[in-house]
Amino acid sequence: MGISSQLTEILSLAASERQLPSSYVGGFNELIAPLIDETLVRTESDAPQIIGVQGCQGSGKTTLCEFFKLYLEHTHEATVEICSIDDFYLTKQERQTLSKTTHRLLETRGVPGTHDTSLILETFDAFKSGRRQQVPVFKKQIDDRADRSEWQEWAVQPDILIFEGWCVGIPAQNSSSLSIPVNHLEKDEDPDGAWREFVNNALRREYQEVFQQLNSLLVIQAPSFDCVYEWRLQQEERMIEQIQKRGEDYSQAMTASQIERFISHYQRLTEHGFKMLPSIADATLHLNNDHSFDRAEVASRSQARL
Repeated sequence: MGISSQLTEILSLAASERQLPSSYVGGFNELIAPLIDETLVRTESDAPQIIGVQGCQGSGKTTLCEFFKLYLEHTHEATVEICSIDDFYLTKQERQTLSKTTHRLLETRGVPGTHDTSLILETFDAFKSGRRQQVPVFKKQIDDRADRSEWQEWAVQPDILIFEGWCVGIPAQNSSSLSIPVNHLEKDEDPDGAWREFVNNALRREYQEVFQQLNSLLVIQAPSFDCVYEWRLQQEERMIEQIQKRGEDYSQAMTASQIERFISHYQRLTEHGFKMLPSIADATLHLNNDHSFDRAEVASRSQARL
């Protein structure tokens, strides 16, 4: 379908508001718009669709999804909502309980096993059935789920739901792959591999049930895990700026050293996703070290999800 001059203006304004480089809109037009039109949106059906978007921490998932939404609304005349797997984290109290009963590393949000997958499936079911549904909100600055009075409620039932997250679509690892630690966190704080096994089992079971609900999957592929620290640090700095502008407390935001430890929780499955997802996803968008778009690849129909 391509991007009209009117939509180009809208996207350019959105890019300016987010302080994105001028090349962002051109890259979106050249690489991502064709993926949306030809691969990710199922135009042969009027049924509600859930489109998954996966990318490592700091890869720009949230921004890309916002542009994705604008494009769908203006070009496909669709009503679109975005929700993140991050908003379905277990509450702080629930994670603290899990850390005491299962493994202390599970107090840290993020890995499979620290989300409320039943609530995700309930939200998906409500979306596909056309029922109204409140969507949870997770406040990272306090590391806890917001009060229900602050949850989102869609004004109009959407045609398309974009579901984004760092582990969306990632398959479980073979059990034999869990034995060798990938970093100091695993070596020192999970010496017997119990945390790794719990996370992998959660990913193999209830998370695959969630991912099977996706109609299509777009993967944002980083060059390597080395980029994740710098990107995640930039992301935290931007989040602090936004919180400051709202006049809210940002004391729970992470320092550089805390971010380094935090991303260690994600390293194993992020690197596993780098290897596995391009052959599973419907489309893969490759990034350069500076976040710019490199190229896009579409999976063959024999590889793509049905």
